[in-house]
Amino acid sequence: MSEQEIINQSLDRPAKGKSALRIWRYEVPPTIKLGMDAGFVVRMPAGAQLLHVQRGQSSAEIFALVNPENPEEERLFYAAKTNFPLPDPQPEYKAMWYVGSWFGYGQSWHLFEVERWPREPGQEG
Repeated sequence: MSEQEIINQSLDRPAKGKSALRIWRYEVPPTIKLGMDAGFVVRMPAGAQLLHVQRGQSSAEIFALVNPENPEEERLFYAAKTNFPLPDPQPEYKAMWYVGSWFGYGQSWHLFEVERWPREPGQEG
């Protein structure tokens, strides 16, 4: 499958010739405030494709290809320093993906997205 076909599948695209796709930037909370196993949530349009993470002026930034017309969803991320433990994806998390790395605050940082298992109705989350 071509890269374009993957993008078309992962994003709800409007009628041909009327692309609503945009690249949006999301700030990673200042890494100094993140403790071990301290994840953070980013709200972005459903189906957003993560493209890149890099150090910005005041914190790291995530870049994503989005369709702003899609409803928002919450996505959970973890930032970890090199040689520090990563959150164990089991049993609470279904999967964990590497997003990218950046250098900041005198440390190398690595960003991961985690997917939670679906919650049963009535479960707090």
